[in-house]
Amino acid sequence: MDMEEKQKRNIKSRKKFQQTMSTSSIMSALGLAIVAVMAVVVFGFNSSYAAEDVGTVLPDQFTTAEVTKTIHGDTNFKISPYHTTDGQQVFCLEHMVDFKSGATFTKGDAITDYGLLYLMANVYPNVQFDAFLNADLQTWLSQTAVWMYLYEKELIDYGSVAETSNNYISPTDLEYIKTTRGITIDDDFTVVYTGNPNTGGISNVSVTTDDPILYDKYIKPVVDAALQNRAQAATKKLYINFDDEISITQDNKYYQTSAVSVTATPADSFRGYEVVINSAPEGTFVVDANGNKIEDLKNMSPTDKFYFRIPVDKMTDANKILKFSINGTFKIYSGNYYVSENAQTITSVNLQDTVLSDGAELPLNYSPRVPDTGMSTAQTVYFIGLIILLSGVGIIYANVKPEESN
Repeated sequence: MDMEEKQKRNIKSRKKFQQTMSTSSIMSALGLAIVAVMAVVVFGFNSSYAAEDVGTVLPDQFTTAEVTKTIHGDTNFKISPYHTTDGQQVFCLEHMVDFKSGATFTKGDAITDYGLLYLMANVYPNVQFDAFLNADLQTWLSQTAVWMYLYEKELIDYGSVAETSNNYISPTDLEYIKTTRGITIDDDFTVVYTGNPNTGGISNVSVTTDDPILYDKYIKPVVDAALQNRAQAATKKLYINFDDEISITQDNKYYQTSAVSVTATPADSFRGYEVVINSAPEGTFVVDANGNKIEDLKNMSPTDKFYFRIPVDKMTDANKILKFSINGTFKIYSGNYYVSENAQTITSVNLQDTVLSDGAELPLNYSPRVPDTGMSTAQTVYFIGLIILLSGVGIIYANVKPEESN
């Protein structure tokens, strides 16, 4: 085979390889586009900022049912599950006051202790400590956590918990709580429920050192978190973010403000907001980042950004301030105390909407941008240096150029 034939074959092979790669690239890009579209279809339209409800709203009055079982810790700290006659599970707040079956409880004051509400919302049955745990074990954990929270809170506030306090827990019981590894139901000690995932949460006859201490694994973390959240309800705050820059649309019909966004604390409780235009030139409306008019201003999500558009022919020297307000919605825990004479106080917890409002003023001062045609200091120095350099090259050239002969 001569050299010319080899070159022709090589060129042909390269062209075929390039065609194959081009086809492969197109197919890959098409595949990625399909995946992207499917992702938007599957995930994009399912976004939701609604919080999952917790708790069951108790009626204004209810009656407690008879206690049917006792849950014993292996160290002998025991509790009983409490229910209403309608079967709703309730938890008691006063460790040193006996529970009363057949008592009529009446709705009392709203709970202002947000740490307690946080705790109630994050224990069983509202939240499972672990899916593999026995329901009775989770009830033991929850009731014990409630009493421990109230004990720790009083200890923090007053430096000690008096024996006369309804939140008092004896040193012996505290030791029992902090060393329990499993529970048993009534007097049946043939099955012990534990927090050991390797055994599915069940042990025979007794606990072992392989079973975790329940206080360390489940109770202390949620109690500590509740103590840290005691003041959270009082810290709700909205932040309205924007700058004063005003631009004009390409068709010269509207002035447009900079992007406006809304953030809040606590962020995990912030569910969205409403935009209200209080004072603005006639015809002012709200658009998204793509310039599309936002029709529903009552249901903005926390991640939304928006812009105000003002008709150019409607703005005058007298209306160059746009006033608007934000109504932010927070989902926070709420609940009430339920009381009955000579019986432990009972509590409820649920999520409810709380609206916080804040306002802002946006000056509408449009200043057309004029291109800067002036030369900067750096540019000036550069051009002076360039001129000097070229002049020097010219002088050198003139001096070294050989003279022409006559």
